[in-house]
Amino acid sequence: MKKKKKSKFWFIVIALILLYSGYISYSLKGLLDSKKEQHNDLQNKISLQKKQKAELEKQMKNINSDEYIEKVAREKLGMVKKNERVYVDVNR
Repeated sequence: MKKKKKSKFWFIVIALILLYSGYISYSLKGLLDSKKEQHNDLQNKISLQKKQKAELEKQMKNINSDEYIEKVAREKLGMVKKNERVYVDVNR
């Protein structure tokens, strides 16, 4: 009789341990999935920042060129070359 009660007790203990470990595994899987998603988002942000950095470095190299200075003078300052005709669209 004692042996039967002991084996029943251990069966219940092992079953509880297995249920608890299953619950922990399930909850950790959800946490792992969310962390993987965060990792992917951060990787995407890093790649975008690298692209932006490359564009800014390229712009820094060209900033002292005559073409860039002329472009800025025309677009942002509204300057024109000597003897150049400017046409204004009155419908705008």
